[in-house]
Amino acid sequence: MADKSYDAVIVGGGHHGLVTGCYLARNGMSVGVFERRYEIGGGAASEDLPLSGWVRDTHAHFIRFFTSPAYHDFKLYEKGLKLIFPPGASNSCLWPDGTAIAMKALYDVKADTTQWPYLPENLEYNAKQVAAFSQKDAETCYELAQKYHNVWKHYVDEWHLNPPPPQGEKDIDELLIERGLVNPAWATMDTGSVAYDIFESPQLREYYMRLAQGHTGIYPSQPQHLMITLHTLGSMLGGLPISISAGGTHNIAHALQRALMEEGGDFFVLSEVEKIIIKGGRATGIKLADGTEIEAKKLVVCDTNVYQVVNKLIGHENTPAEIVNKVKKVHSDMGAWWFWACYHQLPQYKHQATHPDCLTQRQYMMPLKPDWFRYEQYEEFKRGQLPKYIYFHISHPSYFDPRYAPEGKHSSVVEFYGPPVSYVGVEWYDTCDPAVIERCIEQWQWYAPNMTKDNFIAWHNTSVRDMAEKLIDMPNGCWTQIDMTNDQMGQRRPIPEYSRYKTHIENVYMCSSTMHPGGALHGFCGYNAYKRIAEDYGLEKVWETAGRPF
Repeated sequence: MADKSYDAVIVGGGHHGLVTGCYLARNGMSVGVFERRYEIGGGAASEDLPLSGWVRDTHAHFIRFFTSPAYHDFKLYEKGLKLIFPPGASNSCLWPDGTAIAMKALYDVKADTTQWPYLPENLEYNAKQVAAFSQKDAETCYELAQKYHNVWKHYVDEWHLNPPPPQGEKDIDELLIERGLVNPAWATMDTGSVAYDIFESPQLREYYMRLAQGHTGIYPSQPQHLMITLHTLGSMLGGLPISISAGGTHNIAHALQRALMEEGGDFFVLSEVEKIIIKGGRATGIKLADGTEIEAKKLVVCDTNVYQVVNKLIGHENTPAEIVNKVKKVHSDMGAWWFWACYHQLPQYKHQATHPDCLTQRQYMMPLKPDWFRYEQYEEFKRGQLPKYIYFHISHPSYFDPRYAPEGKHSSVVEFYGPPVSYVGVEWYDTCDPAVIERCIEQWQWYAPNMTKDNFIAWHNTSVRDMAEKLIDMPNGCWTQIDMTNDQMGQRRPIPEYSRYKTHIENVYMCSSTMHPGGALHGFCGYNAYKRIAEDYGLEKVWETAGRPF
């Protein structure tokens, strides 16, 4: 006899699992969420690091969680979640010669509504920024931004907020090509080729490639899905603003936890699931590592990566050999550094004289070496070399929210990518942190001369090993769980048989970042998993109730 019983059991308490759980509970199901770690939220996590009095987001920090339907359906803005939007520019790019771009958002986002007015005056402003480097690129940006607003954004939203269609049916990217709404060549190009095809200036080429890497974690020599290409173009031209969670990203998890409890759901931490119990081809419950058994009267949802689902939870004994072999070929190879830098004085960027709002939530500092970035970086990485040039992706949380640092002190997120783990091994990352920090400090001074060693108080790295051990769904430190290369997106993510959020076991579903549309703190995977379950169980079509297209 089971120790507890629920209609729906959710394995893993990441933010996607919490989203799915909230919707199932709202539909009258009894829901139990079981999490291996001491807290729920997965990548929505913050800790008192690296010193007392500092708050660091240990994984996700740059967020657009206001685009998540769950944010609005459960009114998370009334449950302790406050999003902070930067005044002025949303994105900025700085180069060592003192030139810069500071791009304003194209939409006026208010956190408690989904009606976001378009701001054409900001497009005019952004085009003038680009014209400083290339009039042709400025005209291209103006044209593409208008096309994004009038055409592409709707399709990108539709792609993000729906399960992929069944195998054999055309996906949205194919329909866009068929209707002549996008350059079909982009569908097969790598990121670098897209950048060089669209833009002529080295600044815009470099900006596009680095932003694309931030969206997916892939290298410029790797192919990117067409819908991610359109999403990246929209973002680089202004798009929707970036926000941070006031007081730390963990407040997203806390708000979802409150919503789950209000809907009648339960959650359990330090409750690792060892196995899904399968009888007669159906899941009947789960078994915890301590031997406790939980009955699942209707279904099990896995907020875990595909490796755990097939190799551990369902097991090879319950899985066709063809699926086991396909999962073996799924790759998770991204390598990255995710530093939190604590210091005395804010960076004094030499670019602030001409771009006073260049200190933004999402700031890129790049060496103006687009050819090296496109062709040489990946090859050097495969040889196990330290990055010659740091392609900084930085935010300054304490500048926008003083709760992130003690009074009078400041902090920055410092993200950049390194060698694929399969080439250098986790141990390589363990040993190279001091040298990489030295290089960071040296090259940060190219942009802000006051960022000397004396200005820094501490550095803390969520290393490849930390990510793999703390969040076991991120093998090799891959924050997208599995790589977001073109071969693992849309109807192919994670494998064709699972792409619609359902496994080969008829009542076992998946909702993690291993699913479409991939990694990031957006809740889309959890929302789309609910849509798939709603289709099977006749549950409420919440998007129709709310008057949304998706």
